[in-house]
Amino acid sequence: MIRDLDIPFAFHTDGQLDDIIPLLVELGISAVHGCEKQANDLAQLVARFGDHIALAGNMDVVFLKTATPDQIRQETLAMLQTGNAKRRFIAATNTSPQDYIPWDNYRTFCRAVAEYQPK
Repeated sequence: MIRDLDIPFAFHTDGQLDDIIPLLVELGISAVHGCEKQANDLAQLVARFGDHIALAGNMDVVFLKTATPDQIRQETLAMLQTGNAKRRFIAATNTSPQDYIPWDNYRTFCRAVAEYQPK
């Protein structure tokens, strides 16, 4: 029904996405959020499903809490390069960013996303 109305619709879930994405595509879901880094291989998700659904998230919030700004910048750029291979990727954290993430770390993530230039 959603697909027939041409309304973009996102779905959030946690965990491994390999089995759920085909169902979401069949239902007409436009994007799936929660491509958790610990449970999914982003390159594999892009290769298998990137033509059919937008993938969102892959930046681990615990990493954002503990990493240095330089590590965050490098990881963000790597995530964007991988996720953007089929031009259907939404840069985001894998879950809701929490208040335990240092402000400078989250801002570094956001700046890296804003400055990213696809190759």
